[in-house]
Amino acid sequence: MRKLIVLALLLVVGFYVGWPAYSGYAIKTALDAGDADALARKVDFPQVRQSIRGPVLAEIQTRVGKLVDQFGPLLGLNRERVRMDDLQALVGETIDDVVTPRGVIDSYQSGRGIEVVVQREVMRRIDRQGGLTAFLDLPKEGGDGETGAGSGGLDLSQGLGGLIRSAQGRNLINDLTRQLGSSGILGGVDAPKGSGAAGQSVGAGAGGFGIDNIKSFAFDGPLAMEVGVARDVTATRPDVTATMAFEGFDWRLTRLVPQL
Repeated sequence: MRKLIVLALLLVVGFYVGWPAYSGYAIKTALDAGDADALARKVDFPQVRQSIRGPVLAEIQTRVGKLVDQFGPLLGLNRERVRMDDLQALVGETIDDVVTPRGVIDSYQSGRGIEVVVQREVMRRIDRQGGLTAFLDLPKEGGDGETGAGSGGLDLSQGLGGLIRSAQGRNLINDLTRQLGSSGILGGVDAPKGSGAAGQSVGAGAGGFGIDNIKSFAFDGPLAMEVGVARDVTATRPDVTATMAFEGFDWRLTRLVPQL
């Protein structure tokens, strides 16, 4: 009977400790080696993309909301005029394109967390579409509200409402967003490697991690566990919470929730 109990305990420890630890080691080895195929076998990328989408979108919505609250009264804008559905679609497309085996490896080896790379790419795509004003419900240029865009200056004859309908006014709004931080709406995501939260994100570099980097641990049901990890061993909170779950007869990474 005692041997059976010992054997059962060894099986439990192996299943809940040894096997997940091996999967974690395999993920890090794949990242260090740049092996996209090996990483794909240990990471459920559709679920990981979904888990990242919520925090990144919430951060963008919060910062856009603050921007509109700050400058809206001057420009006749409010939150209802922000096309959040279009922003949400852009975030989703960006995450689908960036959070891939190769994208995660490139992020890891470049020294930045994947959430930082996603944020920067969102900002690039917003800029390519014309800046924040592309996501505001504003009258089109050339309509009844056009305010002398060809006059060489800002036409204020129709007040601030006319300003935001001019090309110069739209450029002014977009310039203001870029002044809120080094990357516009998501200020701070271009912080130098190793400085601030962006520089300490999990995956920010191919350095080693130890037990001191683990800041929290909890079971999420009988076949899943959550591990909070911080890049900085002196941090009191994790930079990201990772979920390892037993699926497809293997322990795999299924969720990443960054603390933005």
